[in-house]
Amino acid sequence: MSEFRLIKYIEGESIIHDLDPRTKIIFVFSILFSLTISSSIILLIPLLIISFSFYLLAKLPLKKTITTWKFILIIIVVLSLLNLLTISILYKHGGNIIFEIFGFEITDEMIQRAILPIIKLLSLAIVTITLVFTTPPKLYAPALGQMHIPYKPAYIIQLAFRYIPEYIAEMQKTLEAQMARGFKPK
Repeated sequence: MSEFRLIKYIEGESIIHDLDPRTKIIFVFSILFSLTISSSIILLIPLLIISFSFYLLAKLPLKKTITTWKFILIIIVVLSLLNLLTISILYKHGGNIIFEIFGFEITDEMIQRAILPIIKLLSLAIVTITLVFTTPPKLYAPALGQMHIPYKPAYIIQLAFRYIPEYIAEMQKTLEAQMARGFKPK
């Protein structure tokens, strides 16, 4: 039976694992805020490097995070293609035409506008994955409470991080049991 691990704490010995959860939460929200207000690739590249460094310092084994990365990358690719299509339809201002696909002219300016959200999404995914994989779920509510976040939202976040992975794992077990009995999902 395969273990389904999309968002679940991974025990480890690293600098990031040892950080106080409040520090990690503040760092993630700082990166989120910086990504939100940045509209230049010159500002986003350092944020991507910082995010990637945060992930590398966590020393998370790729074997345990590969499912999550596949899921995240598929979402980023789909959203990026939709973004590029939307930009090519709605944004017809200047730029040098690089190529044409299905009657849509793709310019260098359109590609730059399409790359910015990719970098933002990837940076956000990297820091969020690192936070989730390096912080035990039972520590979210106390950390948020110490940051003066009201009890109910803090508790909701803790419940989500604690029980969603278990719910997904139970769904996976049920599906595998049904497949063993001949059920073929579409």
